Amino acid sequence: MAQTNRVSDVDVLIAGAGPVGLLASILLTRMGISHRLIERELNESPLTRALGLHARTMEMFAIIGLLDQFLEAGDRVRELNAYIHGKLALQLTRLDKLESTYNFALFIDQVRTGKILNDELMRLNRKVERGWELHDTEVNDDQDVVVTKIRRALDGNNTRTTESKVTGWLEPGEEEEGKQYEYETVRSKFLIAADGGRSVVRHKLNIPFSGRTLTNRMILYDGLVDTSVKLKQMNFIVGGNKRTFGVFPLSDNRVRVIFADGLIDPSKPDTGVPSLEEFKRLASETAAPLKFDIKTVEWLTYYRVNERVADNFWHKGRIFLVGDACHVHSPSGGQGLNTGLQDAFNLSWKIALVTKGLAKPDILATYEHERRPIAKSIVALSAQTFQYMFPRTWFARVVRDIVFRTAPHIIPLMPATSNQSRVSMLSHRYHDNVLNQKHPTQTAPSEDFTVGTRARDGPLRTLTADDREEQKTFKLHDLLGGPGVFHIVVFAADKLQNVKVAKQLSHDAAVYLSRWRKRWQLVPHKPMFQMHILAAKTDSLMADDMIKDCLRQSFLNKQKGDARLYADNDGLVHSRYGLSTSLGAGAIVVLRPDSYIGFRVLGTTNMAFDDVEAYFTSFLI
Repeated sequence: MAQTNRVSDVDVLIAGAGPVGLLASILLTRMGISHRLIERELNESPLTRALGLHARTMEMFAIIGLLDQFLEAGDRVRELNAYIHGKLALQLTRLDKLESTYNFALFIDQVRTGKILNDELMRLNRKVERGWELHDTEVNDDQDVVVTKIRRALDGNNTRTTESKVTGWLEPGEEEEGKQYEYETVRSKFLIAADGGRSVVRHKLNIPFSGRTLTNRMILYDGLVDTSVKLKQMNFIVGGNKRTFGVFPLSDNRVRVIFADGLIDPSKPDTGVPSLEEFKRLASETAAPLKFDIKTVEWLTYYRVNERVADNFWHKGRIFLVGDACHVHSPSGGQGLNTGLQDAFNLSWKIALVTKGLAKPDILATYEHERRPIAKSIVALSAQTFQYMFPRTWFARVVRDIVFRTAPHIIPLMPATSNQSRVSMLSHRYHDNVLNQKHPTQTAPSEDFTVGTRARDGPLRTLTADDREEQKTFKLHDLLGGPGVFHIVVFAADKLQNVKVAKQLSHDAAVYLSRWRKRWQLVPHKPMFQMHILAAKTDSLMADDMIKDCLRQSFLNKQKGDARLYADNDGLVHSRYGLSTSLGAGAIVVLRPDSYIGFRVLGTTNMAFDDVEAYFTSFLI
């Protein structure tokens, strides 16, 4: 065993350079946090483990400024088809009912997702340190530091012959006798473990991974097929042989097939690679009388379905599990990668604020407080979907087939259900904590609008100082640049029709915004606070010369984020935050850097701004 005595120091160490680790690195880089990103594999994997991005993840990438690359590389899918014994039983389109600009599922290979993120990281002049794997880690309580030993193989790569090749296996495998490594000790303030379902960090810290491994034997296949099934949509095929499989689009006309192959036989070890001839026979037999011929094979493997959530997502305030390291589940619903990316989005800005000494360390506890319940609900949803799609009993199969056949007649008569919002991750919310504070005296709004809910989007227009209102609308989310930026949205309703009120609001906004920016600064030359004023009924405002002159001087000569005024003429954005545009008190809503509502107060007076400042000073230093 080769040894070195090299020791290095860094603010954050990230273990694992899959999409989740890459996103965390991008966000920390943009926020000026020194870190290292290590990955045990020498080369990027050519295999696609995750397929799609949901609406909430696309909103996240839009805020980060990366969405256009994903939209260009992926396929927008809105349709689910179900075939029973060769006949089309269900053709379902419901995602267009989502309250989001991105009312579709974006199917994109994980390989392409990783490439987009890696290209962005390289653009930021950072790179993945490949060939290094995390070997051991612990928190040094006396020095308040994470001490991590990393290593890389002196010959070949870090892959060991003792590792299982079955996808979904959760054990890291035994040490390989005689394998030689070089070692380095890394001292960091924080460690982000994005090292997958077999997480070394989780195992080294002995964090229980509660849940179950299903006895269902699944086959994953990627490649080209010759079929009459619509390859650009989601398809589910129920065969007369009691087998079922799903078909999902990949790039270049390839498909992903998830095949239910009965139950695992504990007396027969999983080799990790099914027989190609047997898979061809099963696929053709299940699809019959539809044509489904396997032409090429890029990936063919067994898959073990796990439904597990780590008992803890963090350790001693210094080590954090993200992505598959802390939650795994079935591929049904495509939730895994999306959940992991949103883990990184939730955690990165909190670590940045604490690292820069701008926030109290107790905000880090909110990561587990917020993300673990989400992970548990995602695992439950995936389990429910998997059991429905791949039933094990005769009775359950009959019920499923009846639902498929009757759904086309029933679903058009129903309103959009919350299930689409759950799958698309729009309805996830965080509960009260130091970052999500209800007003101490005002009556809380309904759950749809309360703190901890996602920042909703909606159309706005730009008012200009030369009396011209641009006809092209933009979205509220277009204002939410970041990362690490708090957005203060002032809903002025129709209050700006009073010149005195308008001038006072302009004065208060300028005073408080300047004070917060001087007191707290995360990234040099980039304000940590941006403010946006939304007003209704702007047509009548701009028709009055006195009010128009006031607005021009007070709001319209300002840059984006500096308390500039925007038009919410139809009041849709106000309504999506539970606010009236007529004779309303107005409100101030604080959006956290991950675009969830952190605080809201009715009113736009200096007393309301005082309440917002009290919210900030409760966790910022």
